[in-house]
Amino acid sequence: MTMDKPEICELQELLILIKEHTHELNRTFFSSEKNKNQTFLFEIQYIWGNIQNFRSKIELPDEEPYLSIQKIAGQLSRMRNLIIHNQFEQSRFENEYLILRRFVEQYEKNLVRTLYFNDTGVWSEKIGNLRWAAKLAGKSEVTIRRYVFAEKIKAYKIIKIWWVPYEEIKNKLN
Repeated sequence: MTMDKPEICELQELLILIKEHTHELNRTFFSSEKNKNQTFLFEIQYIWGNIQNFRSKIELPDEEPYLSIQKIAGQLSRMRNLIIHNQFEQSRFENEYLILRRFVEQYEKNLVRTLYFNDTGVWSEKIGNLRWAAKLAGKSEVTIRRYVFAEKIKAYKIIKIWWVPYEEIKNKLN
């Protein structure tokens, strides 16, 4: 599943937008704001609307990372319905938010898998951050970071996190 550069850029831009507004949801949880529901609803609808715009531009195939986008949209709809139907309870909404966060992380990892596949032709089953890669390789996180910068291993920085495919550790460091 090779993608062209513009499509990958759009996927990255959508991920950045989703993560920024997911963080806004998180900040709202801990704010002293009186009407949190309005803020939650605005952020949820904003993310969902941007996903819909993305869907209208690109026909989403039944493969990753597009399936992750569909899961995020579905989760946002569930969260929106809780607010609209006055079923908002902090603990339940918190659980739904954590599910959303897992879907967003899955999207991020699937985007890295796609980038790695485009670069190498290998679909990586496991993707982890630098700490995970260091533990797997039996090295320090600083050493892994040095390998990344020296281009001894491939890694992909999305927003603030470096992601490393398992194959890079297995084939180049073990």
